[in-house]
Amino acid sequence: MKYDPAKAYPHPVLRPSDGAGDYPRAEFQVTPYPERIEHTTVVRIRAEFALSDPDLRRLVEDGAAGYVLLVRASGVHHRSAHASGAPLIEREFANGELAGRLEARGLLVALRDLPGFRATGWHEDFGDARFDIAAGSVLAEDWPYVCYIDNAEEAAIGSIFEFDGEQGLADGQWRCDLQGPKVSLRMSPADRKQFEIARHRDDNAAYVMNGVFLPALVYALQEADRNGDEYADCRWYRSLNARLAERGLRELGVVGADRLSDAQRLLEEPFRGALALWASDAP
Repeated sequence: MKYDPAKAYPHPVLRPSDGAGDYPRAEFQVTPYPERIEHTTVVRIRAEFALSDPDLRRLVEDGAAGYVLLVRASGVHHRSAHASGAPLIEREFANGELAGRLEARGLLVALRDLPGFRATGWHEDFGDARFDIAAGSVLAEDWPYVCYIDNAEEAAIGSIFEFDGEQGLADGQWRCDLQGPKVSLRMSPADRKQFEIARHRDDNAAYVMNGVFLPALVYALQEADRNGDEYADCRWYRSLNARLAERGLRELGVVGADRLSDAQRLLEEPFRGALALWASDAP
């Protein structure tokens, strides 16, 4: 069940509402704390539930309602529900069980039928109304928590790039596509074949670094500064931010940062290698 703030329920539900919802004086907050074990995708999730409405809390105390944590990772087709009568849920997920975009969402759910239920904290518009609420129905929900489970922050700078041929691009031209998980360097199919041969020759490494990787990295850094909200969920964006922090450089989103200098530092000053190669070829 996907969270939809406009969803209409057949009975009052406690949701984030700025005091204008079904329970104007109550709150239900769920705070997940995911922790990934370094160099793996083993994930521990600790979720803390805070419920202020006394009638709903009484249902929990009586065993008629329980806290539920829904965990979804669509990229690996994972969906699971974890219930507890206590306002704390802790679960561990094995390596590979969760990956990519992770959504953790907290609910309060009826565990048995609640005939003629009424809460004193309902909005005055409900008057003295009572509702027959079936077991499994949602009684309260919070905004979903979203994060990403991968090792992007640990990845080497070169891992943010991928290469692909693109029909319609003229030979001798290439472009950067920043919309995917990696910075995609796109070129004509013929150039793509030649590029793969060239970049795997040791004596071409300095030329490839300066002629392709350096301008591509400068472009990615500058675009990330200008349009951070558009790319913040991309794996390459998080990897770049981690590498910048590692070097003590300004994080992404700072318009006016010297990204040419930053790119050269991230690539271990590739111009130095080119100069050495040129000097060795000089007569």
